Amino acid sequence: MACRGDNSKRWIVLLAGMVASFPLVLTPSRADSDAPASQPANGFAPLNFETGETEVEMKPTEVGVRFTPKMAQGIAKTMAREMRGRYDLSDEQVDQAQEILSRNMMRMAQDTQKKGRDIWELFMENMIANEGSFSKDDAQKWGKMMDDFLPEMKKFMTTTASQLGKTMTLSQRLKLTAEMSVVSAGFVGFEQRMKRWSKGDVPDMANPFFDVSPDSRKNEAARDERGGKESDEVKRARVRAERRLDWEVDVESRWSSYVESAIEYFKLSETQATSARAILKECLERAKAVKTPEWQERLRRNRTAAGLSGRLAKNFREGPWMWQLDREYEELLRPLQDIGKDLRNRVDELAESSQRASAAEQARAQLAKSGLELPPG
Repeated sequence: MACRGDNSKRWIVLLAGMVASFPLVLTPSRADSDAPASQPANGFAPLNFETGETEVEMKPTEVGVRFTPKMAQGIAKTMAREMRGRYDLSDEQVDQAQEILSRNMMRMAQDTQKKGRDIWELFMENMIANEGSFSKDDAQKWGKMMDDFLPEMKKFMTTTASQLGKTMTLSQRLKLTAEMSVVSAGFVGFEQRMKRWSKGDVPDMANPFFDVSPDSRKNEAARDERGGKESDEVKRARVRAERRLDWEVDVESRWSSYVESAIEYFKLSETQATSARAILKECLERAKAVKTPEWQERLRRNRTAAGLSGRLAKNFREGPWMWQLDREYEELLRPLQDIGKDLRNRVDELAESSQRASAAEQARAQLAKSGLELPPG
């Protein structure tokens, strides 16, 4: 569920999965109770295609997996480690962050046991059945569940951020505040999406952590108008392809993020920063000329075909057919990638040699804190 390149989404995905996992109900397997007492020496039982009846009564079970303090501590440890580099935390601050995070996770899990259980069960049912997506009916049901749960998540986030801030220096706290504003904006977006879902305003095979792009909605509407009926398998493959492509071709956010990061990394002057943003604007205009509706539809068809081909026989999925699809995909992306390379090269060239050397030295110093020593550039 992780979302690449977007810190606010990553926090929301992690928190949603984390707190919803108390408790996860497991259904006992009929096969376990009927297993033979002994097995062949090689550990594999002979295949028997004349198996007996396996009908079971589908009912809730009493056995479950708890969200334990050690689970909370493990998740908190991972989050605290990531925070070390982002905020330049000391060892003591990392320990404090881990304690704050784990304690607040457990408190939220204990306060939302039934809600979390029901949310997690419905989530897992759809993720398994639909490869990361929700059916329309279950999406609406899940949206209604999240309406009750999101205030608890918001309380966790604000309380945790406040407590973390008290352990930080002024500069660290300022950075945390700035990043939490971005996280809060992402959370609001997620909250609004869940409200739409709860009212039934959700397409079939939707993902809770990604909005359907306007282009995808237009294409969906056009398909409906044409009366083109897709099989469920094709639809799932297309949705997966669109979700990947929405990120793959979203150069507007990725390139903008690169330019702003470069300005901070190199400590560019106001004049240099203005030039960098002008280069960005020019490159985005060039990208817009590449990203025509026809180009996007070719990409979508290519990746849909590739996704479906991956389930065919080996001679299709690992032979010339798949290579041809991948080659076409790379050729379609190349113009956009070339513009991206040109953007990065031109922005990097704005920095003077002293700025580049100073920035690289700071990066090495940050890595040295983790124990990795790099030779001077």
